[in-house]
Amino acid sequence: MARVLQTVWVMTLKFHMTPGSCTTGIHILLEELELPFEVNIVNLPAGDHQKPAYLAINPKGTIPTLVLDDGSALTSFQSIAYWLARRHPRKRLLSDDPFLAARTLDLLDYAVNTVHGQGFTRIFTTDVYLPESLGPHASPPRGSLPPRGLIRLGAARRRIRWTRPTRPGGPARSPSAAGPSCGRLST
Repeated sequence: MARVLQTVWVMTLKFHMTPGSCTTGIHILLEELELPFEVNIVNLPAGDHQKPAYLAINPKGTIPTLVLDDGSALTSFQSIAYWLARRHPRKRLLSDDPFLAARTLDLLDYAVNTVHGQGFTRIFTTDVYLPESLGPHASPPRGSLPPRGLIRLGAARRRIRWTRPTRPGGPARSPSAAGPSCGRLST
């Protein structure tokens, strides 16, 4: 009896991330998909994202970056999430319905670029958002946001509905404990 050996090819992705940053969402998706991947920690405060070796992979100098097995790189949260969802359709990370998929990507874009982007801007450049009465050298009160920050936060919370996208006129479907996992973008 002849024995047939089968070669199994496993794609290993290279994920460039900074712990505690927006890259955490992609990390969750990779874990949810049970994909093999290598992690490279990008130390933003040390300027790793501006070093020639990283800029050769991602000329934008941003995180996250996902390097595919052919050496090509995806360099934004949205493009990586979309690629993972389309590459693994059986996991149902993104709807097959074009309208629902577009609504999901719209919400993802808003969460990443507006809520997350403005939130981190306010953390790292708090002086820009201080009330004028505190002056340029005053310390902000602990545990409170400046009025402009509260207004923006309130507007963001009103815009985001924490339900999965549905077609107009269709019932809103709220995630449930038995529903999709935290890694799912939509179903």
